[in-house]
Amino acid sequence: MTMQKGFSIVEMMVGVTLGLLGMLAVSGVLVSFNSNRNATTQTMESQNNGTMALYLMERDLTQAGYGLMSIQDCPTINWYYNGSLQTPLTTLPVRITDGAAAADSLQVQYAKSTAGVPATQITQNQNALGDSLFAASIVGLVSGNLVVADVAGACTLYAVTAVDKNPASPTYGSLAHANTNSYNPATNPGTGWDMVQVGNTLANLGSDPQLNLVSRFISKRYSISASGLEAATFPTYSSSPLVDNIVFMKAQYGRDTNGDGVVDLWSSGAWIPDNTTANQVIALRIGIVARSTEKIAINAPASFTLLPELKDAAGTVIGAEVSYTPPDTTYRHKSYSTIIPLRNVIWNN
Repeated sequence: MTMQKGFSIVEMMVGVTLGLLGMLAVSGVLVSFNSNRNATTQTMESQNNGTMALYLMERDLTQAGYGLMSIQDCPTINWYYNGSLQTPLTTLPVRITDGAAAADSLQVQYAKSTAGVPATQITQNQNALGDSLFAASIVGLVSGNLVVADVAGACTLYAVTAVDKNPASPTYGSLAHANTNSYNPATNPGTGWDMVQVGNTLANLGSDPQLNLVSRFISKRYSISASGLEAATFPTYSSSPLVDNIVFMKAQYGRDTNGDGVVDLWSSGAWIPDNTTANQVIALRIGIVARSTEKIAINAPASFTLLPELKDAAGTVIGAEVSYTPPDTTYRHKSYSTIIPLRNVIWNN
């Protein structure tokens, strides 16, 4: 008769305990691996968001000022849209709105005309607001273009509805701007909307952005919202989300105050340029902070440098340091900064 012998209760308990210890060890490894993987994923996401945010702004800023430099004697552009006079547009290529302790916002503008010279001259006085504009050259002008008439330093915006050549001179022509267009008022909408006169500058800003053409006027405002980086675009300036989890932005003007073509002072948005000092601004320094989507158990610093202090060759501080203090250090934060030359201002294009 064969004797069969099983595990005793003690042996079973020892086996179960060893098995549980092994599972606990494996679980700890898996938890640690998942935590590290999540931290890496969150870091990569922050890097992608930060890089994308700077890329989108840099793409516009490298074109800032194009087509606008010929009307810099105008402090603002008066414009009319959908039945009412709007808040005047600036003629500045770039404008920083200082947020003090909060994030700054940034506005960038440039014109993209189809062809030919970006500006021409008026050759005939305008006797009534609805009269056509007669220009020295109509090269590159097409129906749908937005044009700005500089009347002795007071600029007004019109939309071209037709372009006609003058039979007597192929280079001269008229631009009709019927008041049925959203940008063209039927009657004088207010102070500053003067009749166009001979010799006034007429700048072609390109087409109405709503026509969705490559050649169009760009006026865009970048700001930080609860969800991330947003952009509001002319003419409606309705905000649209661009990049998630961008939580802070600071910008500084790079100014050439002595005319040698080199930045010698970096000013915050508290310094407000106007049409007489706009050509001092030849670069922009931007710093942004990207935050992880989820909280991560990390030993994060209470604050960190967003824009480092800058000094000239003599050791004089020309750019103040800007720091950022995260409101919640359980998220991972990463800062990114760049300096963008404003080439069209430098070239006076």
